[in-house]
Amino acid sequence: MTALLSYLIARGIEKEKLFGAGIAPERVDQLYSDAEPTIEEVRTLAKRLKVPARELIVPLRLGVENRAKLRSNFNFVKDDLGYFEACSLENRLEELADLLNPVVEIPFFVNFPKDANSAEQLSMMFRTNLLEVDYSEPLLHLPRLIFDKLSVVTFLFRSRIVDGASYRKDRSALIAIAERNDIRMLYTLAHEISHLLTDIDNDPAATVWIDENVFTSSANDVRESEFFANEFAACLLIPAGGLVAELKRLRRQADRPEQLSAYEIAAIARKFGTSFVVAARRCESLGLLDRGGASILDAEVRNRFGSAEKFADAFDMPPREQVDWQYPSRMALDALEYRLIDGELSATRVHELLGLKLA
Repeated sequence: MTALLSYLIARGIEKEKLFGAGIAPERVDQLYSDAEPTIEEVRTLAKRLKVPARELIVPLRLGVENRAKLRSNFNFVKDDLGYFEACSLENRLEELADLLNPVVEIPFFVNFPKDANSAEQLSMMFRTNLLEVDYSEPLLHLPRLIFDKLSVVTFLFRSRIVDGASYRKDRSALIAIAERNDIRMLYTLAHEISHLLTDIDNDPAATVWIDENVFTSSANDVRESEFFANEFAACLLIPAGGLVAELKRLRRQADRPEQLSAYEIAAIARKFGTSFVVAARRCESLGLLDRGGASILDAEVRNRFGSAEKFADAFDMPPREQVDWQYPSRMALDALEYRLIDGELSATRVHELLGLKLA
């Protein structure tokens, strides 16, 4: 099967979508019958489908589960699109690891207990000992921090199914984050860091952890790891000391009721870069909200304002600071500059791998 046909089938792209690209219907039928496309057809379809031409030319290496220790929180083997995206992502991670060969100094915590107290402890240890940041500092520059301090390269990719992935091989570590909004992506990044720390052991063979949706898990065998990664992400992004300090600051500014308010939770969410519901659940886990209070407040805010972001805007809260997701890729590209100048590497391919646009 041609690489083009494999891509079209996996993505569920109907013939009609190709007609609008200017390719004759009879030729489209031939391409769907496994005919080899011409270079001009590949260029036309790549532009139409908004993907690199290479994806329509080079066959994807399938069988990811035979090349790496693979863990996932969704049953992609029974899902053609999920399996295609998992293999595509693994191919990219493997190629980037070989290309960049980053030496990462992150300890392994695979035997660490997976409960709420451990998540609190590990997140604080990660902040203070590895990232070397203040206990209360927002981690809105987390992609930059883990690159500068730990040499972990984060890059962006596009996917309809996969939210993120963690990868280790020898002494290299990579994290892939699907393009969503900053709130979700930052939480996904913190979630993937947990997998790097606690779910991938010190094995010279490649290990990949692929997440479909970091907020839920349907696979029983990884449920504990997913719940812990979510707990770790919340603790890392909203440290207890930072939350309390922000709450005291808000209450000094205005005479507020003793009971925690939706306004205060929204302000905490904006300061630390999380969603309203993550901030509310963090408050709940710290005993600042009654059990079940996070869901109730989130529902009320949505019902009255449509979304937590509109609620925050209605009170003129400062806008969220944008996260620089391209920083690790730019720095990795700079390190490869001499190889690009010498023609040893393809500039186009390196930019594709790192999720960067050619200047």
